[in-house]
Amino acid sequence: MSRTRGAGPYKSSCLGTIVIFCCVSLSQALSNNASAQSQLPIGTVVVCNEKVSAGVALEENTWSSYQFSKKTMIFKKVDGDKTRDSCHFLNKDQEDYFHDNGKPHILHVCYSVRNIESDRSSEQPCQEQYGEDGTLFIVHCQRGFSFNPEGAFYGWPNPAIFEGGMKPESYNVSHGNCSKM
Repeated sequence: MSRTRGAGPYKSSCLGTIVIFCCVSLSQALSNNASAQSQLPIGTVVVCNEKVSAGVALEENTWSSYQFSKKTMIFKKVDGDKTRDSCHFLNKDQEDYFHDNGKPHILHVCYSVRNIESDRSSEQPCQEQYGEDGTLFIVHCQRGFSFNPEGAFYGWPNPAIFEGGMKPESYNVSHGNCSKM
């Protein structure tokens, strides 16, 4: 009886280990690919139109209710590793969360935000919140905006206007609708 060199229990257990490793690696790669496919892609542009914008304004040392002009906001998802502002720095220690099925739950991302009437934009740290099926529920941005790319828009005072002894002369809340371009 001839015996092939390297055959035997060691070779079969080694082969089994390699097969298991390949299956686990493939499973993780497919899971990560499903996560990447289910999140909103970088470069996505969302336009949000305020329908109502009301708040208070200081006029002649008296606070009064005020109807603010309605704005159109443009949000563009940007690569957080390539941002020029503090967005990457503020997000770098934040942990993303995933559902048991591998789909994203909470992702820390960056959006370029600008009022359509302005040429200036700022990059803001935001959280995208997803359901177990991969559906994006809402995007919460740190400086006073929440929106669904195909739904409601909410604006509120940027908390920074109250920091460091600043005394704002006005602040508002707003509501509107958004859609992807």
